[in-house]
Amino acid sequence: EIKTKNTRPSISISEPANNAFIKGVTLIRASLVNAEGVSSAEISIEQGGNITKANMTCNANITNCNYSLNTNMYTDGGYTIKAKAVNSLNLDVSSSIAVAIDNAKPLVTIVQPTASVKGDFDIIADITDANLNQNKVVFNVSSFNGSLTCTPQTPSKFTCSTGFNSKQLPDGRYVLYVSARDKAENLAVESKEITVANQAASSSGQAGSN
Repeated sequence: EIKTKNTRPSISISEPANNAFIKGVTLIRASLVNAEGVSSAEISIEQGGNITKANMTCNANITNCNYSLNTNMYTDGGYTIKAKAVNSLNLDVSSSIAVAIDNAKPLVTIVQPTASVKGDFDIIADITDANLNQNKVVFNVSSFNGSLTCTPQTPSKFTCSTGFNSKQLPDGRYVLYVSARDKAENLAVESKEITVANQAASSSGQAGSN
């Protein structure tokens, strides 16, 4: 008597996470259970009616499979990634996740300060990125750094700002950096040269009072 195992395999995508933001070359990992009779696993990348399929690379037991997805071959946007396996009894199973491909770094423009500063001044930057991580917009000048608070102007445009006391720095020339990361960890850095002139302002004020 021949006994046939009619157990449907199961498959799940372990990496990346559902709703993840991905960029560059991203490794897709899938795990299979009850993989007896499964000879291969297939990956598909879907957006609307466009579907790209490829075979995954699996270990000998077909329990762990992976595929290196080059997201640079796709336009930025939302996609469905589906992993599928079929066994020798033609029992198939699939698992899918949603991802957002984002290979574009934010656009950062330092609006303020102007070239010369004294006392307290505002650091203001306009940032364009639909997937901006508002918790990762920071500034650096000399040994000082901090976070900027961002206010959305549109879904993809933000005005980010913070205050800084220039008296923490000796008079002189410095480079102010503002950096921003999006949810896919794309990094953009903008710089502006500034001159701290607190002593010059003080001396001018004393001269005018004489």
